[in-house]
Amino acid sequence: MSDKVTVVVPVFNVEKYLDRCIKTLLQQTVSEYHIILVDDGSTDSSGKKCDEWASKSDIITTFHKVNGGLSDARNYGVQYVKTKYVTFVDSDDYVEPQYIELLLKGLDTGADIVVTYHVQEYEDTQKKATITNLFDTYSAEKALEMMCYEKLSTSAWGKLFPKKYILDDPFPVGKLYEDLWTIYKYIGRSKKIAFNKSQTYHYLQRKGSIRQGKWNKKCFDVMEGTKNLLKYINQNYPK
Repeated sequence: MSDKVTVVVPVFNVEKYLDRCIKTLLQQTVSEYHIILVDDGSTDSSGKKCDEWASKSDIITTFHKVNGGLSDARNYGVQYVKTKYVTFVDSDDYVEPQYIELLLKGLDTGADIVVTYHVQEYEDTQKKATITNLFDTYSAEKALEMMCYEKLSTSAWGKLFPKKYILDDPFPVGKLYEDLWTIYKYIGRSKKIAFNKSQTYHYLQRKGSIRQGKWNKKCFDVMEGTKNLLKYINQNYPK
């Protein structure tokens, strides 16, 4: 069961958080999964740390590339995924030991995409996660409705996708809120989406991250992405 998934981790200047992220990925309750670290032109020690971890574990592969942003790093990593499924973990976040196990169990429901919930944390806080083996399943239409009402996050992390979805429709390079531009398309081409309410993903809000950075005109990307989402829903799910 477990040799179906690769974890793609885009890495850029996260030397303070990277070790925690990788440690939790290596402490999973399943075996035979793979981890791809994509060093996106880091200028701190992150790239070196990636190489060190790869030398310690056979399931980790590291790639180094010129900085191209989060979307470019994710797309780059997916090119080297050999498994059918892929999940994304941001390098300043971390996961519970059951993260991969529960994502894979969701496939037993017949789902094309599996979603797990998350805990939102700040640098000086750490919240305890709740774990359950129960799944709810929804049609693509219902899942998109939930996303519109923020009952389903638009994030790429915390979800399991068929690799083919990303290869067919990569993340938009150079856009902020890149998840918003793509996740609805992946959901829309699925017959069933499985939700596990376990908080197996720890999402860190930190200074210097994209969401916590200063406002600039690129922030308008969220409006353009939302407009594309609205157009897609009007065309395919007018109800």
